[in-house]
Amino acid sequence: MEFARTISGKIILFLLLLFSLATYKLTQDRVKANNTCFCAYDGFGYYMYLPHLFQKGNLRMTQDWASELQSNYCPGTPVYQLEQGKYDAPLNIYHMGLSYLFLPSYSIAHVVAYFGNYAQDGFSKPYRTAFHLNSILFLFLGLLYLRKLLLLFTNDRIASMVIILLYLGTNISITFYKQYDLPHLYLFTLNAIWLHYIFKYNQGNKRSHLIISAVVFGLTTAIRPTQVLLFLLPAIVLWSKCGNKKSILKKLIFFPTLSLIWNIPQFAYWYVVGGSLFIPNLHTENIVLSDPNLFDFLFSYRKGWLVYSPIFLLLAPGFFLLYRHMNSLFWGIALTLTAYSYVMSSWECWWYASSFGSRVMTDIYPLLSIVLVFSFGLSKQALAKLSLGIVGGMLIFLNLFQSYQFHLGMISESRMTKEQYWYIFGKTRITNYHNDFLIISRDDLQWPERLKSKSYANFTVKTDTIFSARKSLIVPPKSNLDIGKFTFLEKVQTFESLFETSMLLKTSDNSIPSYLKMEAYGRSNYMWNAPDISTSLKDSKTVEKLIYKFNLDWIRHKNDGLQIYIHNPNEVELEITDFIIIAHSLIRK
Repeated sequence: MEFARTISGKIILFLLLLFSLATYKLTQDRVKANNTCFCAYDGFGYYMYLPHLFQKGNLRMTQDWASELQSNYCPGTPVYQLEQGKYDAPLNIYHMGLSYLFLPSYSIAHVVAYFGNYAQDGFSKPYRTAFHLNSILFLFLGLLYLRKLLLLFTNDRIASMVIILLYLGTNISITFYKQYDLPHLYLFTLNAIWLHYIFKYNQGNKRSHLIISAVVFGLTTAIRPTQVLLFLLPAIVLWSKCGNKKSILKKLIFFPTLSLIWNIPQFAYWYVVGGSLFIPNLHTENIVLSDPNLFDFLFSYRKGWLVYSPIFLLLAPGFFLLYRHMNSLFWGIALTLTAYSYVMSSWECWWYASSFGSRVMTDIYPLLSIVLVFSFGLSKQALAKLSLGIVGGMLIFLNLFQSYQFHLGMISESRMTKEQYWYIFGKTRITNYHNDFLIISRDDLQWPERLKSKSYANFTVKTDTIFSARKSLIVPPKSNLDIGKFTFLEKVQTFESLFETSMLLKTSDNSIPSYLKMEAYGRSNYMWNAPDISTSLKDSKTVEKLIYKFNLDWIRHKNDGLQIYIHNPNEVELEITDFIIIAHSLIRK
């Protein structure tokens, strides 16, 4: 086979072998540890359509079904993938497009499970094996079409260098290895495929290439709707090629049309199960274009894309050369990258939970690889090529080293800071290692005392009283008592703050619950702390002192706030005295 005889082909097969061995070992380690969970959290949301469809014959998923399935294979993991709200029945908050890609391997596994006498529930051994093999298949297709895409612009030698840079010099390898249940690996592959065909069409004007590109592009929008942003590229490139408005519209119409067709099952699911034809977002987070986190998204120590994949700084010379030699392609890629980065940084959870660097950027690496080709391929000076090679080699080493630190847990999945980054920089072992420099854990309610006792030079703990009521407060039955509502920045300087409430409480009936509610809110309410205070009392006659602590969530917007109140929905009367709320804030210097 000619492919296997080329340098780039050999590199792809080698990288595929590395991925196969690493993920196989990961799977075997889980099985040996009696951990048969291969799909939980967000991954379960994308996957759960298939187990329910094959088991129940419909998509009316329930919380009880999802909780039982996860508890059997992934005990202890939260089940949050279904949301009902105002709709007729619980709806999956994740789009179903990724399940299309899982369907062939799932169907085969279902047959094997039937004849092999395995549980036909989507999680037994045949399904785990099929899921693993499916990820290997899509990585192979992704690298194969990445090679095809690059060869449209350069030779095999330069294509090989760019493939190595992408796989070993960015967060691709750790993202695909650790999170191949998420869309990123599959979107990487599909984006490489449709980009290959759109540029094939651009170079040869063969109609079938345009249609294939639109078909695959449409599928990506069924997986993640924000993929529509990438439509900017064919719009700009084809417009430059055709010039005639009528001609360009005839070509571009394929892309929204195919996107609509691929999303018809999603619309049908929303309508049949939820009673609404179009539901733009069921998550608690939203895209807020008026308040992006672009700087943090690109440069923060927490998840900055260019901090943890600095090899993309090499895009700069490529963009310069693109501008000089292929102006329309420059504008197509530059505007697409700008729009994509801006929108991704506008997601309220801009750090995208657990990952090494910015995992959402891996989806568009095939597009960015074209710019890297120009960085390496069009520089005619030997010194420039040597310099780029040396810098690229150093950044590959840095990425592999930091990926190993991530594997060790020294680089946190979601809580990195500048202090932690430089504390562990260049090290794999530290005597008396500690996690004090990380962003505070929301589950750690003792951090103020611990950090105060250690007196670190690079941060201090500031304590303020934000509410105090010495007099008696009466909460009648079936009522609320508002304690305070304010923006965070009125009372604290940072989201790394812990609120400590103390009160003397007496209730008329300690068998009936009432609640202290501390709610973080912005455009939506995104965090609650609601301990039952009445039933924690020993009896209905004694006044008891209660203390509760509550760590703030990450503040999404500067005007986000906190509201605190006593919620007393039942026939019980409360009497509260000496109600004090103290804020402990971690101030980083």
